[in-house]
Amino acid sequence: MDSPVQNSTQIFNGLVQKVFGLIDTGDLASVQSDACGLLRQAFDAVEVSLSPAAALQEGARSSVVHEDADLLLSLKKDQQLFGRCLVRAPKVLFTDAQLELLATVLSNLFDCVSKYSKISKQVNELNTYLTVSANIQKNLNLNEQLQWVINRCIETVSAAAASVLLLTQDEQNLDFFAVEGEKSNVLSRLIMPAGKGIAGFVLQEQKPVIINDCKSSPYFYGQVDSSTGFTTRNMIAAPLNADRQLIGVIEVLNKNGGQDFTKSDADLVLHIANEVSFAVRNARIFEYVVSTYCKILQGQSNCDGCKRPLSNWTPCPLCDYKYIGESQ
Repeated sequence: MDSPVQNSTQIFNGLVQKVFGLIDTGDLASVQSDACGLLRQAFDAVEVSLSPAAALQEGARSSVVHEDADLLLSLKKDQQLFGRCLVRAPKVLFTDAQLELLATVLSNLFDCVSKYSKISKQVNELNTYLTVSANIQKNLNLNEQLQWVINRCIETVSAAAASVLLLTQDEQNLDFFAVEGEKSNVLSRLIMPAGKGIAGFVLQEQKPVIINDCKSSPYFYGQVDSSTGFTTRNMIAAPLNADRQLIGVIEVLNKNGGQDFTKSDADLVLHIANEVSFAVRNARIFEYVVSTYCKILQGQSNCDGCKRPLSNWTPCPLCDYKYIGESQ
C-alpha cells in the first residue's frame, strides 16, 4: 500500500505534467481556465488571478505563503509579480519545495502563453494590414474597397461595427459612405455636421483617439444614436488624410464582450486609415479623369449625372456611342 507521501508525490507529478501540457492548447484565457480545472482536481477550491494586486505584496518575498488554512502561490517572472494562485483549504498537502516548483511551472506557463498570444496577435494584425494594402491597390471601386476594409477592421479588433465618414465637397458635413454592423442600413443614409461629435474632433485635431466610455466624452454626438437606435459604447476613431488633404474619419465601434479597445487596436486602425486615405484620394482623381474624358467626348453640357463604374478606364457607354456615331 502506498504511503500518503508517495500518493502526494504521484498526484503532484501528474499535476505538473498536465500543467506543462497546456502550453500549446490555446490563448491565455483558455489556458488559465484549463489550469484552474487541473488545480481544482488536486486542491478542490482554487482562484487564479493574473493581474497584480495589493493582496500579492505579501507573496512578493516568497512564492509560497501559508495563510491560516489557505495557500497563496505568487506568480512571478524575472522577480516581477504578475499574478497569484489562491487555494482555499487544500485537500492535498504538498511540501513547500513542491509548491515552489508548481508556482514556477505556472508562472512560466502563463508567461509563455501570454508572449505567444501577443506575437500571434501582432502577426495577425500585420497580415491584415498587408492584405488591406494589396486589396486596395488592385480594386478601383471605392465603395467595394471601403466596405471590404471595414469588415476586416471589425474582424481583426473584435468589434461590432465600423464606418467610414467622408467629407462632402463643401467640407461642411460628413457622409456615412461605408457602414457595417447593426443599423448599417439606417446609418448609410445619414449625413452629420463635420464639426460635431468624436468624428468632428478627430477631423479637427488630426489625431486618433480611443474612447472607452463614449457617453461620458464631451465630444460625443448623441443625435446619431438617437436617430438610428444604435448604442455607441466605445470607439476608435482615426483621421483620413492624404498628403495633408482632409478626407474624413474611420470609426470602429463597440469592442466585443464588453471589453475596452487597446492601443494595439488603435495602431492597426490608424495604419489602415493611412491606406484608406490614399485610396479615396486616388479614386476621386480617377473619377475626375474619367469624367473629364467623357466631357471631352460628348460635350461639357451633356455629361451631368452620368453614372460610370470606377472598375476600369473605359468611359461611359453614352460617350462610346456618341464617339462612334460621330466617327462614321
